[in-house]
Amino acid sequence: MTRELRIAFVVLAIVASVCLSSPLAAQVADDRLVVPGQRIGAARLDMTIDDVINLYGTPSSIHRNFTSIWANIRPADWYVWKPVALVAATRDRVKIEYLWLDINVDSMRTFKTEQGIGRDTALEVFLRAYGQPTARTTAVAVQGVTAYQWFIYNTGGLFAVVMVLGEPRSVFTLGVFRPGEARNHWRF
Repeated sequence: MTRELRIAFVVLAIVASVCLSSPLAAQVADDRLVVPGQRIGAARLDMTIDDVINLYGTPSSIHRNFTSIWANIRPADWYVWKPVALVAATRDRVKIEYLWLDINVDSMRTFKTEQGIGRDTALEVFLRAYGQPTARTTAVAVQGVTAYQWFIYNTGGLFAVVMVLGEPRSVFTLGVFRPGEARNHWRF
């Protein structure tokens, strides 16, 4: 190998190393990452519903002024993209109030936080990662008994629905919202 060719390889290796460790490379969204207060996959809280439509296409379904079976959550319009297991909630189609993982789509199990928290994470592991929540309130009750609770982290912008009836007690789904806005979304 000629000296010039060896120098070219060394220069190429240095350039590649610098490019891969640059802030630009770090900003590429991991499409399975839940980032509290910011995003789920490529969908971000600072987007509009139209931005998410441009990203993922037409929603699989739209539920107007919706709460469904969930207790203690304020109504919002839910836009659902089943292929990416995403629900985006809005009240005006401009501001996304919160994002969360669609419990009815099996691929939602592949989404995790940087701490590795996702569907079926044991409650003890979840609490070790995030500590005690700002608020815990009923999410679903069965015959008057709380089966699932909202675990809401107001300063971090994270929420989880946790199965608390029976064993194992574990994370059922995760979502993100803007830090400090929990009372805009839940009654507690």
